[in-house]
Amino acid sequence: CILRPETIMMMSGTVEASALVEVRSVGSISEEESKNLSGKISEIIGKEIGVGAGRIYLNFQGVPGVMWGFDGRTFG
Repeated sequence: CILRPETIMMMSGTVEASALVEVRSVGSISEEESKNLSGKISEIIGKEIGVGAGRIYLNFQGVPGVMWGFDGRTFG
C-alpha cells in the first residue's frame, strides 16, 4: 500500500480527498469477484483514510503468472 497524501488528484472537477486503488491478481479476476471486491475495498479504504466511496476509483487487473516474479522465478 502506498499512500501519498501530498499528491493532488482531481476527480469530478474537484481536488477534494480521493483515492485511486490498483488491485492486481496472479492469473485473473472475474467480473463477479471484481464487483464483490469493489464494495469491500471501498468500505475499508473509506474507513481508513476518510474518503467516501464516490471519491474512490478502483482498477482491477488479472496478470498472467509468467509476468509475476518472486524469489528468482515467475509464477508461470
